[in-house]
Amino acid sequence: MSRLTQCVKYFYMKKPRIITRYENRKLYDTAESRFITLTRIGDLIRQGETVKIVEKGTGNDITSNTLTQIILDEDRKGKAFIPVKILHDVIRWGNDVLDTGVDQVLHTFDDVVENSIRRLLPVAGTRELENLRSQIGLLEKKIEELLIKQNIHKSGDKK
Repeated sequence: MSRLTQCVKYFYMKKPRIITRYENRKLYDTAESRFITLTRIGDLIRQGETVKIVEKGTGNDITSNTLTQIILDEDRKGKAFIPVKILHDVIRWGNDVLDTGVDQVLHTFDDVVENSIRRLLPVAGTRELENLRSQIGLLEKKIEELLIKQNIHKSGDKK
């Protein structure tokens, strides 16, 4: 897997916002330190947030059940947004259908980058090619530095 793909995965797979469900079925957003509704969780997801919902007593991950409940609630309100075919596929193949889709996108992205570089090789002279390699190396180092800084910053955040 290329470094570029690893960076893309990192940014798309950032740490989820933790929502705790209490025994009384209330949901608590640990990032905002307040209770939250299913509707608000749906809004956060539409805004690009990733959430993880856990049971307070057991710590069990109940994200899948909660997100399914959000989909059902929106469907009842007349906001059906998932095509029936996709729902059938999810039931037939479970998470495999979704995981495979993400892997295919990342694999295709790697292929596009590699093919673009191959097409440039015959056109670019040796000096231009070395210059590109140098710039890519500098970019990779800068990305690694930023990722390290971000991880240090996140690990230092104790809310």
